[in-house]
Amino acid sequence: MAHGSPFYQGSSQKGTALWVRRLQELAWLPDETGRPRRPGELFSSSLKETLGSGEAWAFLHPDIPVEGFHDWARILGLRLSADVPDVCRSLGERLARGAGPEEVEPVYRWLQGEAEKEDARKRIWEQFDQKPLILVPGRGSFKRGEVCWEDPTGMLPALKPHWSSLRRLFQEFLGVPDRPTPEAVTQHLLKLLEEKADEAALSKVAQEVERRWAELPEELRDRLKTAQWPGKKGDRSVWERPESLCRQDDRAIAKLFEGRVPWWTLKGLERLADELGVGRISEAKLEVQDGRSRRQDEEKTRRLKSQWEAIRWMARGREVDLPSEPPTVYRVGSFQVVYRWKYVASKPDSSRKAALSDENTVLLCTDDADEWDIGDALEEGWRVPGLREFLKDLRGVEDEDTWERCLNWWKRKLDLSEPLPPYLFPVELHKKPPEPEGEHGQPKVSPEPEPGSRSPRRIRRGRPDPDWGERARLAYQAMQQAKQWLTIQDFE
Repeated sequence: MAHGSPFYQGSSQKGTALWVRRLQELAWLPDETGRPRRPGELFSSSLKETLGSGEAWAFLHPDIPVEGFHDWARILGLRLSADVPDVCRSLGERLARGAGPEEVEPVYRWLQGEAEKEDARKRIWEQFDQKPLILVPGRGSFKRGEVCWEDPTGMLPALKPHWSSLRRLFQEFLGVPDRPTPEAVTQHLLKLLEEKADEAALSKVAQEVERRWAELPEELRDRLKTAQWPGKKGDRSVWERPESLCRQDDRAIAKLFEGRVPWWTLKGLERLADELGVGRISEAKLEVQDGRSRRQDEEKTRRLKSQWEAIRWMARGREVDLPSEPPTVYRVGSFQVVYRWKYVASKPDSSRKAALSDENTVLLCTDDADEWDIGDALEEGWRVPGLREFLKDLRGVEDEDTWERCLNWWKRKLDLSEPLPPYLFPVELHKKPPEPEGEHGQPKVSPEPEPGSRSPRRIRRGRPDPDWGERARLAYQAMQQAKQWLTIQDFE
């Protein structure tokens, strides 16, 4: 070994002298506080402005000269320069403790100079892509993909107002876009969701994501679908995956699930909710619980059958294919329904007067169920929007002309190309009620009044309107019976 050389030369090997290795391993050089350190732990004090102060950094005591001894400093392991990971780690620590623009600007300038080297540029890109190292005063720290250079809408963090002199670093080297890209907006939304930001801020960014959903890569779509979104369960705010949230698109059903299901709370984002897989409470399955005997209602069954082809025709206009046969109508004293959304059951509802049951082959009705109740049940059971209104219109049909006018109106409304279904109302509903019969099946004739007595006031016997329906028939029978009683009693 040459005298004073830190290296030794053997027959076939060259290595570091033992005394040098000892100097590399021992804690003997003081840092700026006077604490002994191993040489490899110490940075040159000239790097303090770039790296900043902090527990992660130890700088050589300023009284120990380095200038003129660079070779020895390198042999001992003193760190005369910082590499990209060191600087980015320092930057992250400064931002974490709330550093302002004046403290991080020197670091950005150092990185801008380093980025001129191609190998360093790649490492800088990776650091800024993975960590929130870009400071936007007043808004926080962000990753490279979460910002843009300018944003007139103010939706995304913009760098130009704060770092215009560092455009080369941010735009040329780090690829920050001029305007918000779909990816940048989505990354920003994911950050807001992670921070559980308020709904006003979330809604603004989510609207842009909804608008540009088709432009998003699948990876970002999947991240949105697995992120935690805001909701409300009873009086509590909750954060759940979209598949666990539900929309209140039917108020009556939603009321039965209150406090049992977490509701989606972002308003006006229906398309986004569909894409994310947020459910609808109207999709809850209906279960009917009736513990009493059923009695078939032949009249309502017959009426429903007469309207069935028209109902199927209307449902096809809503892209719903109904079975070829209508449900059979049964009367029950009372029943209750329970809805199930996924694995959650609603509170029971005993206020219903009609409901489809038995896989929609049976229509249960209470004794006081009317056309509106039946329409509600059919519309809900088959999920045909507007079916209740359609049935209400059919109720007002009096003859074939009215039938055609009614259905032509719905044909225009639903933009249907199919011809109108035939008029098939039951004859029994429009048939003239039978006249009272005598003993031998002949029409019963009222007895003539006694001579000299005053004839009772005659009730005009007119032909009943063939379209009266059940109420008109009952009224007509009552009138006939009253007339007979008056005649028999020789009422004056």
